[in-house]
Amino acid sequence: MGNVCLSESEEVWEWKHEISELCKNYSLFPWSQQIQFQIRNIEAVREIQLRDIYLMNALFLNNKIENSESEHATISQKNMKKFIRRSGLSEQQLEQNDISFSGSLLSDTQSYIYHEKACQVSEVSIRSMDYFAHFTDIIKYQIKTNEISHLIRFFKQSYQTDETYLDSFKAFIDFLYQSVVSYYKILNFKQELPRYSGLINKDTLINFITNCLLQDRELYDKIFNKISEELQDKCYITKKMMIENQNQSTREMGISREFQFLDEHQPYLQPIRILQKVQQKQGPASKVKVILKMSQVITLCMSKGRGKSLLIATDDMLPVLRYVIIKSQIYDIHVHIFILQNLLTQNVLSSNLGFFITSLQASIEQ
Repeated sequence: MGNVCLSESEEVWEWKHEISELCKNYSLFPWSQQIQFQIRNIEAVREIQLRDIYLMNALFLNNKIENSESEHATISQKNMKKFIRRSGLSEQQLEQNDISFSGSLLSDTQSYIYHEKACQVSEVSIRSMDYFAHFTDIIKYQIKTNEISHLIRFFKQSYQTDETYLDSFKAFIDFLYQSVVSYYKILNFKQELPRYSGLINKDTLINFITNCLLQDRELYDKIFNKISEELQDKCYITKKMMIENQNQSTREMGISREFQFLDEHQPYLQPIRILQKVQQKQGPASKVKVILKMSQVITLCMSKGRGKSLLIATDDMLPVLRYVIIKSQIYDIHVHIFILQNLLTQNVLSSNLGFFITSLQASIEQ
């Protein structure tokens, strides 16, 4: 039998045309020209890939994703962690959107950091997180082989010689976000499943897409190394400061007496070890979770010195942060902070996570 030429459906052709037109908005970047030139030659698998989304939507609409009570609790906890890790959002932000978690939540005001009261998770909230986890599981798997994977490949090819590395990367993230929204018909199913798809929005998707892209070691190393070059003077000064002060005690670093814990062999050891994990994370949403976890543990450690009082002044927190950073000996900490400040969405940076990032930087520059 001879080869059979299968013509593309009108829907596939329209999507490719839409992407080609979208490229015109990014004409300053080399990757847009390559995508625009190559898009028509990409093998179309969209209709097959969308079946997974349609099936998932049908299961949610009919409430057919069922588990035992214990399994449900375990899966919901797992999906909650997935959502927080992939979206870049914090528990506090979820609560502000009427999505609350059972447990102690870390929050902040301009002057104080404190623990909030426990809240109960509503059924709608659980299902929204379940939906987000299922949806991003599908995308994370599919973009390795579908049409979106080709867009990423074209970007990587041109990115090797792109001198506007950060602007180009951020522009591509925005382009890819719009491509994903179009490819998966996200606006359509948000209307069909408003009860479940509320957590899928521009902020969560951009942070998720950025995290996915930076799992590519080659891309991550290029961005990290470029930033390191730009910040090499600042990193050198920080490295010198860390080495000079690495053996100082909590008292010598100016930490308030009630938070010095001089009777302990190595105060704040747990947050020090947590912060060191930021070097292992590639995506900004993953890095910021390390920062949040470290801040939570620092607050818990400091609460031992404050007794029953829940309030810890920022002026007390900054010297402790400085101590933890110096003891962690992360000489390129400025690079990690730069990645967070430039690649997380503004919604995240204006939250308590942004507060901790700013505090981290301020503590180094004291």
